[in-house]
Amino acid sequence: VTAPYPGVNDLKAAKANNGIELTWSAPAVDKLTITESFDTYAQFLGALMPLMSAIVCGLAVDEERAAGRLANLTAVPSRGRAVAAKLLALAALGAGSLAVALGPAPLAASWAGIVLGSLPLYALGLGVALRLGHNAAIGAGAAGVLLAFFSVGGLAHGLMTGELTGALATPLSWVPLAWPARLGSLG
Repeated sequence: VTAPYPGVNDLKAAKANNGIELTWSAPAVDKLTITESFDTYAQFLGALMPLMSAIVCGLAVDEERAAGRLANLTAVPSRGRAVAAKLLALAALGAGSLAVALGPAPLAASWAGIVLGSLPLYALGLGVALRLGHNAAIGAGAAGVLLAFFSVGGLAHGLMTGELTGALATPLSWVPLAWPARLGSLG
């Protein structure tokens, strides 16, 4: 396999002002068109969402436990509202971090798919972390990553071919742990 870009073969190093200066000539490239697809990147981020949301929910519940034995969540008149507010805050922060990771507007549909697919994961992660602790939530998230990768054709297939098959229907399409990866592939 040959690289589509010419190599640099005149790299020179020289000592300069308490450091090293590297110089080389720019290779001549005519009409270079980059045809990289960012679909696999969005699917990869979506497939990692079960673990990422589980870690965030587990750590958030641990901090609530350490701060006051869950008093801010369970000692209020409306526990459901308090837990829902915590869930929405965690999901909003996750959506913001995904917006930074995915970047500009062409990936907006992928971002929306990953965010919508992640909402049940935040609810699941928060519930497991409240009931069983952060280790159980993170363990469930790790298992969810495996299911998510299997739902998009497997990580090995994606690494070898450069494409993940998230748009294809499989029995794993109905598992909520796979939804962020699959919905992220629709963008």
